[in-house]
Amino acid sequence: MFLKHHLPVIIWGIITLYLLEIPSNHIPDFPFLEQFHLDKIVHFSIFFIFTILLIRSFSILNKYLFIKNNAVIAALILSIIYGSLLEYLQGFSFIGRTRDILDLTANIIGSISGIPFLKFLKKYLKMFENV
Repeated sequence: MFLKHHLPVIIWGIITLYLLEIPSNHIPDFPFLEQFHLDKIVHFSIFFIFTILLIRSFSILNKYLFIKNNAVIAALILSIIYGSLLEYLQGFSFIGRTRDILDLTANIIGSISGIPFLKFLKKYLKMFENV
């Protein structure tokens, strides 16, 4: 039962870790897309989705009522901490990656932006109806 409800956010967290630790020389270079700041859009999107999945996961917790009752705040805090930690690690532990305050900013804005999008998801997707 645990995995049924929490597997999406666990998988997304692992995918996020993988995507943000890939050395920059292994990422395809598309010079014409640089004008659109594609890397910032990717960071925004990753944490937008992560926050939504965290809120869904926290909203169905029955064992930890404090987190369940404060799912939005808990998800936002965890998403921002995770995004900050990964950005910090990019400067020290991930070979071929560097820290970037604008990437961190995109992570945080993505995390915050996921919250109002939940109203749309609740209306149209069954998996979010209990959020």
